[in-house]
Amino acid sequence: WETRRVNAEDLGGFSDFFRAFFGGDSSPFGAGRSTPGGFDQVFEFGDRGTAAPRVGRPPEAHATAEVTLAEVARGAERMVSVDGRRLQVAIPGGVNDGAKIRLRGAVKPPEGGPAGDVVITVRVKPDPRFERRGPDLITELPLTLAEATLGAEVAVPIPTGSVKLRVRPNTQNGQEIRVPGRGLPKRGGSGKGDLVVRTRVVLPTLDDTARDELAIVLGKHPQADPRQKGKVQ
Repeated sequence: WETRRVNAEDLGGFSDFFRAFFGGDSSPFGAGRSTPGGFDQVFEFGDRGTAAPRVGRPPEAHATAEVTLAEVARGAERMVSVDGRRLQVAIPGGVNDGAKIRLRGAVKPPEGGPAGDVVITVRVKPDPRFERRGPDLITELPLTLAEATLGAEVAVPIPTGSVKLRVRPNTQNGQEIRVPGRGLPKRGGSGKGDLVVRTRVVLPTLDDTARDELAIVLGKHPQADPRQKGKVQ
């Protein structure tokens, strides 16, 4: 297979853009590999559509690279097949669904003509556990009534595993708890987004005896009417 190499000096007008987006002078794709007749990989932001082929230039070839949310969190590599050739592509961490990566000169030129480009569209597989908002991830956390009332330490999923979260006593249903730095990589290499945990309190199903016992306890600790301001008189 062929691999490609990213070098800021080779990107021409893209050089400053890469520095502003990823930070520093390093490649956004990590260490590259060089091959005889290697080509440059350029990361394009947004969907610019398919450009009309220029006179004397072969049309672009297109491919798709599918990644999981866990791979978005840490970056990945993919092999894609184009015209019978297998090309290795570096997928940067934090990539958005629909982002495009251009492999310059990856299409073999016709006799006497210039080499064309391969444009790879990144597709991120949905993860039902998370809603994505930029670099932030939102997930729902079911809690028992005891956990929400008394507090607890529970495991919360992240794309690459799980983290421990301390739930404070008297946590409300639908409350959002922000866990800094547990989201996806940000643009510019400036750290990661946050994990936003939205609580969902699941009430227990009680038999008659348990309900009677709970009624006695709640009767000793009257609660303010949540539909009105002020306290119960």
